[in-house]
Amino acid sequence: MVKSSAPASRGCPLFLVLPLLAFAATVSWPTGAAAQTTGPCSAQEYRQFDFWIGSWEVYSPDGKRTGNNRIERVLGGCALHESWQSAGGGNGHSYSFYDAATGRWHQTWIDGSGQALYLDGGHSGQSMVLADATNRITWTPLENRAVRQHWESTSDGGETWTTVFNGEYRPTDGLTAAPKPAYETATRGTRLLESRDGGTLIKVLVEQSNLGGTEVELAEIEFAANSRGGGHAHGSVEIFYILSGELQHIVNGETSLLKPGMVGIVRPGDEVVHAVPGNEPCRVLVIWAPGGEVERIARFFTERPIDHR
Repeated sequence: MVKSSAPASRGCPLFLVLPLLAFAATVSWPTGAAAQTTGPCSAQEYRQFDFWIGSWEVYSPDGKRTGNNRIERVLGGCALHESWQSAGGGNGHSYSFYDAATGRWHQTWIDGSGQALYLDGGHSGQSMVLADATNRITWTPLENRAVRQHWESTSDGGETWTTVFNGEYRPTDGLTAAPKPAYETATRGTRLLESRDGGTLIKVLVEQSNLGGTEVELAEIEFAANSRGGGHAHGSVEIFYILSGELQHIVNGETSLLKPGMVGIVRPGDEVVHAVPGNEPCRVLVIWAPGGEVERIARFFTERPIDHR
């Protein structure tokens, strides 16, 4: 990761971190990047970031090369070491590692200007997502072993996010992997998100990891009976379709009672509150367009995998 204010550090803009690709579990790598089968860090979780191993050139959306990066496995496979050299002459290093005690990935970055960054997170669908209070970086695999890195920042506690850098990593070490489909043509969803009070359960059906893009996200939400959420706003259009139960849909202080078959709409920046007035839970389908809301919400929820049995 890169935290720098000068365009010399890790690319243009300087905060260019090393986007890597997250299909470690599905790709068969040559010997140089093959997973270890024994040792203290041989569990599958330690291999989730192995897609990053190798030599890379990094390009901005306009095709300009912003720098070179090399990622190596160190400490017997317990960590990854990054060596970054920007096209402008800046440089930096990071260590990334899986912490079995917390079940989280961590990355510590330091560059030649003294700028440091401390991120943590984990595997999300096909992507690796690491973040702190004001930064969020997502690495997503593309075809031909390329990786898309999307760096975002927030100044309002995660209510809205602004793109800092959106770049592509291209391999220069000659390693190749089998092409990966750009999206899943059939899916049962990606993950479950449960509110910390247990009152809201979100089944994420479509997001970047299985859509292959950020145009839209889709989820099924169940609100507990006799529950009321806090006021909040979104950076995307939010559309609710009521499947069962009833939902009070309060937008900028105006209340509508939504029943099965009805639709509720919220535009970006509007304050919305949802409440279930009766003794029956309410189930809805929700669409966010464009995407990006799932990751914002996930920071405040407990995540668990979907049982596809």
